[in-house]
Amino acid sequence: MIPAFRPARRADIPAIAALLDEDDLGSGRKSRDFAPYRAAFDTMRSEVGTTVIVGELDGRVIADYQWTLITGLPRGGARRAQIESVRAAGCSSSLATTPARARTVCTNASAMPPAISASRCRWTELPAVPDLGP
Repeated sequence: MIPAFRPARRADIPAIAALLDEDDLGSGRKSRDFAPYRAAFDTMRSEVGTTVIVGELDGRVIADYQWTLITGLPRGGARRAQIESVRAAGCSSSLATTPARARTVCTNASAMPPAISASRCRWTELPAVPDLGP
């Protein structure tokens, strides 16, 4: 079953933090202090073109990713969506980037509300790197 994707709300932060905790890269950084997450979320909401998207299934947030719009001169000034920080419940970070999931997320690029829609999609994935601290 495919989740319904939508822009995240501040109330989604505990569910998003739980997804981060579950991920291979975030498992050592578990925290129930949501203040840093709320501050980052508020900053992202104030940045034009940056959105956190959640996937909801049966009323529960089961996935999230960061959606950044990039406007460029190629393709007649088309906006592209850069997608990163993909998390899905029950998946390691390597499984969260399967081709099927990438197609679902990128198909969502043209279905977003006009203010955050994009005509193309670019998926970025970072290799595991050591935590460099705060």
